[in-house]
Amino acid sequence: MSGETIIIEENNLLNLSNDVRDASTSPNHGSSPESLSSSTSISPNRNQITTITGQLTELNKGITDMSHKMDQFLAVNSKVVEDMNGKIDKFLDSSGKVVETNDKLLKFNQKLVVWYNVVLSSFVSYFYFN
Repeated sequence: MSGETIIIEENNLLNLSNDVRDASTSPNHGSSPESLSSSTSISPNRNQITTITGQLTELNKGITDMSHKMDQFLAVNSKVVEDMNGKIDKFLDSSGKVVETNDKLLKFNQKLVVWYNVVLSSFVSYFYFN
């Protein structure tokens, strides 16, 4: 045997020794031949870990995206609140009392109705008499 073959055989024996030691410390020690091979018990776990890691990465990305969207929503919402506060302030006098906006709107609405009637009647009379 060459020196390289001896090293490979020693590595195989060392791996087998590790497998036997791992199997003897496992909860089902020596109950099945599969427990002797650490590669068969580790491979599914690695696949599961890879899958779970991928899922966690996607979840983290989703949470980050949702966080950015929430920040944008809050920025827009705070801008809307500021605008509404500005509009509400227009209806308050200097002492903070509400200005009688209903009366002002009612008077404006009455003027609008009067002008609407005037314009409508003038069109009707123009087309009727001409």
